[in-house]
Amino acid sequence: CLFALFFACSEDVVIQDIVLEKSEFTIMVGEVRYIKTVILPSNADRAGIKWSSSNSEIASVNNGEVMGIKEGEATITISTPNKTITCKVIVTSKSINIQSILFEKNEITLIEGDSHQLVFTLLPENATNKEITWTSDRDSVATVDTTGNVTAITAGETYVTATTSDGKKASCKIIVEKKGK
Repeated sequence: CLFALFFACSEDVVIQDIVLEKSEFTIMVGEVRYIKTVILPSNADRAGIKWSSSNSEIASVNNGEVMGIKEGEATITISTPNKTITCKVIVTSKSINIQSILFEKNEITLIEGDSHQLVFTLLPENATNKEITWTSDRDSVATVDTTGNVTAITAGETYVTATTSDGKKASCKIIVEKKGK
């Protein structure tokens, strides 16, 4: 009886949502990159995920692993019975590095608990490697996520720094004021 009860209750958990870390990225011809996704709920059955490329002569995909074949653009489609999302892939044969990062504002003031998306420009605009790593000098004052969204934690000052994959850096001063000040 226990055996029958176990199988009667063990249904597959259906994927409700898929979130992409990035909706667009650039890779070189011959480069392989994995599309990072978050599946919700986290215990959902991943067997039903289907990956496809709009142009497999430009970029191929196999279970989230994308390979640049030749220069051009392709759209990678990720499908489940409940959700379909896409990711644009630009394949290039030459690497153009970021020369500078320009923040719209060099100093931001926030109130404890507030969040703010840093606005910035990468130069040159046609840079092929747009990978940025974000850090906060003092996470106890303000944290920053992978997209440059800053969350004020407690009163104080810190610097949020954007660093390119080849080491170019730019910082923005974050001033956090007490709530109710």
